[in-house]
Amino acid sequence: WRAHVQLVRLQDLAGARATLRALVEQAPTSPLVDDALWVLADLYRRQGAFDRAVGAYEALLGIRNETSLLVGSYRSRRLDDAALRVGDLHLWARRDPAAAARAYDRCLADFDTSVVRDDCWWGLAAARQAADDAAGARVALEALLRERPDSRYAGPARAALAGDAAALATRPEPPRAPAYEVRWP
Repeated sequence: WRAHVQLVRLQDLAGARATLRALVEQAPTSPLVDDALWVLADLYRRQGAFDRAVGAYEALLGIRNETSLLVGSYRSRRLDDAALRVGDLHLWARRDPAAAARAYDRCLADFDTSVVRDDCWWGLAAARQAADDAAGARVALEALLRERPDSRYAGPARAALAGDAAALATRPEPPRAPAYEVRWP
C-alpha cells in the first residue's frame, strides 16, 4: 500500500522505487515480490533506466521456480511478459541485438504455450536482421507464421519475407496498457 500511495497519490517515484526495493530485499519470499519487481521494472523502463529495468525483470524470472510446502509450486503469471520485455529492452532501447536474440530465444524455449510467443518471434526476427543475419530473420519469420498465422505480426512478417527490409525496423505497437499495470487490493 505504501508504494501504491507514493506512486499514485503522491507522485513520489523515488519513494515508490525505494519502497518496492525494500520489499524485495526484506521479504524475498513474500507472495508480493513478483508484483513489486514488475512495478519496479516498469518504473525503471518508463524512466529510461533500461539496465535497471532489465535487472528487475531478470530478478522476476529468477524466482519462477519457487515452491512452498503450503501452496506447492509458485509460478508468477508475469514470467513470460517479463522475458519478452527483457528482449524488447535489449533490442529497442539498448540497441543490443545479440542480447535481444538470446532473450527471445530463452523466452521461446521456456514458455512454449505463452500468448506472447508471436511477439518473441517478431523480436527475434528483428534482432537477427539488426545483426545482419538475414537467414536467421527469415527462419524466425517463417516460424512466426507457421505457429501463429493470425498474429498481428502476420502482415508485417509476410511483407518482410517478400523483401520489405523496413518492415522489421520498427515494432508494431501493442495495445496501450494502463499507466501502471498492477491491481492493488
